[in-house]
Amino acid sequence: KVTVARSHYAAIKPVVKVDKQLMAPIKQGATYGTITLSLDGKVLAKAPLVALADVKEGAWWKRLEDDALLYFKG
Repeated sequence: KVTVARSHYAAIKPVVKVDKQLMAPIKQGATYGTITLSLDGKVLAKAPLVALADVKEGAWWKRLEDDALLYFKG
């Protein structure tokens, strides 16, 4: 738990780091990265990035659409 004056809220910088590109299925409770909160270059808190819910794999046409989007986005 971290306490920060309200006047510093806007200066808090969240950084989300995902271990790899996420692909379904995703399991609830699994850790997929970290989130770090910093203020003036000092780390205030660091916590695991945890899936809050299961995400099932899509139907074949959804997977095909997602694959095409990933291909063109690089």
